[in-house]
Amino acid sequence: MNNHIKIEFSTAFAVLLCREWGNWMKRSGKNYLTLCVGLLMIYFLCLAIVAGSEQRNAFEKLNPGQTIEISVAWYIAMGVCGAIAGLCLVWLIVSKRNRLPIKEVIQKHINLALLVGGPIAGAIVAVMVGINAIGSLPELRLPANQNLVAKTEDGIQSQSTATEQPSAQAESLENEQSISTDAASNTVQIDEDHYLPPIPELPPLLPSTNLITKAQGIQVFGDIQTLDGTYSSDQPDYSTLLAKDTAQITMDHAEVKKTGSVSDPALSSKYGINAAIIAADSASINMLSSAVNTNGNGADGIAVNGMNATATVNNCQVTINGENSAAYFAAFQGQMRVSGGDGLTTANASPLFAPRATASIQADLVNCQTNGQLSPIVRASGAFSATNLNANTVVSGFGQIEPGGSITMSESKFTVGAIQSDTGHQGVFIFDNQDDTQKQEPGHLSLTNNEWMINPASAAAPSAFSFVVNGASAQVDLTNNTIYQVPQCAQVTNGKMAINCIRQTLVGPVIMDEASSFSLNLTQSSLFSGSINQSQSSQDVSVRLDGSSKLMLTGDCYLSEFVNEDSANSNITTNGFHIYVNGNPVV
Repeated sequence: MNNHIKIEFSTAFAVLLCREWGNWMKRSGKNYLTLCVGLLMIYFLCLAIVAGSEQRNAFEKLNPGQTIEISVAWYIAMGVCGAIAGLCLVWLIVSKRNRLPIKEVIQKHINLALLVGGPIAGAIVAVMVGINAIGSLPELRLPANQNLVAKTEDGIQSQSTATEQPSAQAESLENEQSISTDAASNTVQIDEDHYLPPIPELPPLLPSTNLITKAQGIQVFGDIQTLDGTYSSDQPDYSTLLAKDTAQITMDHAEVKKTGSVSDPALSSKYGINAAIIAADSASINMLSSAVNTNGNGADGIAVNGMNATATVNNCQVTINGENSAAYFAAFQGQMRVSGGDGLTTANASPLFAPRATASIQADLVNCQTNGQLSPIVRASGAFSATNLNANTVVSGFGQIEPGGSITMSESKFTVGAIQSDTGHQGVFIFDNQDDTQKQEPGHLSLTNNEWMINPASAAAPSAFSFVVNGASAQVDLTNNTIYQVPQCAQVTNGKMAINCIRQTLVGPVIMDEASSFSLNLTQSSLFSGSINQSQSSQDVSVRLDGSSKLMLTGDCYLSEFVNEDSANSNITTNGFHIYVNGNPVV
């Protein structure tokens, strides 16, 4: 009998223990879930603050002197995150960490007041923290398009007027007009099919002093010389060969080697110091069937720097193995022409061609390859022109164009990895402002009869763009190019972009954010197949096409302006999608 009682008592105790264990586990799960939701909302709040701050900074770079007011949507998102986080915190307190059910909790008026007041207080705190961190009050829209142009029958004129600008800015404009009549107009005039938003006139990009005078060489020439044989340097900051004054150096079947890194990266990136070969002011280099090999950080191959500094490179082999090193570098009005031969860079941040502002590089029939990250074939803040290039980048895009830079290219073929590892952008041509300068001239890209594709083995192959604009202005002129296996057309973030097409086919969506503007002009049997601004983010998007060109929609297009010479829109294949202009369907 006693054993029977013991068994019943043990069974009851076990059932009670299991029930209490289940209740404890249920409360712990609720606690864990409530805490996770609260922390997740705080994380999203931080993301919203960071995104709003980045948007503000990017806008101010594009529109110096203007005051930005962040979209109220950012602050609504911050308030929602703060409210949910506040609710989670209050609930944990009033429910005694989920020990009490909600009915019992709300029976007390003080608990009900806390449940209502907690989210309100959380929302207020979150918005105040956002305003303080971003440094801008909310507005119903981001005024990123106030300086864009409107095309009229008489030409292109600015949408903003002097009466809309602050008085200090108006006085500044009047002072500029008194200095130069050229600065009186804030309009970029191009022919009727090519136009850009007005760009404010700002100081030059380059510093006033050219530090090429600090260049040193193992061998320094100031006269006329013809060289062959092998030359080398392993000393940091010392070039193998330095031509200065009015030197004229001819190298025929020579070999030049350079090892050793530059002591100050700026000396290399801005002035070409520590390059294997340098032509300074008024000096010239003529290289024939020669080889250049460098190994060291900031060790360019061939550099020209200064007024009347020139280099002609014919059928040479240039191999660069160090980081932050270009095969061909030009600065301060230096000029270089490269014909034939092979160029290779193997390390990160090492473009093949690097023309800086006011300098130029021409290339023809060159085989090009870069293997490293952030190593495009061309990084241009100056002018680069080329024909008949055969190029490949293992990881990087083809061209990085900075404000004021230009790439003009024809009859070339290239395959790219299309990954910009520092920003996450994936594109063949990228317009950005890595030097973080205040120079606001647009980058320009002109392509005729070229072919390009994304390497199918690249991680960017499923989602890359042909053109990426990030915090910059861009004008792209395309004539009869062939684009293979690039799934998306263009991405514009905090920027301005105009694409003009002649006998050009473009495929893929155009994706934008609210701080960007975009225009597309299709002429002479061009075709665009894709969607434009499908997220309805941007308020300034225009599309124009002549009667011979066609649109094929793969998604909706949300525009602010649409002009079609074919009034019947018979040159548009809708596929069930629509074109909206200012919210109204027109096709």
